Amino acid sequence: MKCKQCSSCCKEVRFPVPETPISIEYFKARGIKFENSWVSIPHECKQLKDNKCMIHKTKPFVCLKFPFNMKGDVESILLPEGCAYR
Repeated sequence: MKCKQCSSCCKEVRFPVPETPISIEYFKARGIKFENSWVSIPHECKQLKDNKCMIHKTKPFVCLKFPFNMKGDVESILLPEGCAYR
């Protein structure tokens, strides 16, 4: 599947968090999306303008690899809502 440049991946930060009662309570109390041991925080990249990456040719490695993990597999849990890879 090819990226459709929807920029959904540039509008939130997702990362894994151990699923413990304390972490669940912490994130949910702050209104932060927490599901399946992953946290999603809305955050639009500062390099995004009109839904286009302004540093596309020199973007960071994490952006270059998205949504693939180090094995070359699509990390579906990382995909934001609206991503063409879903």
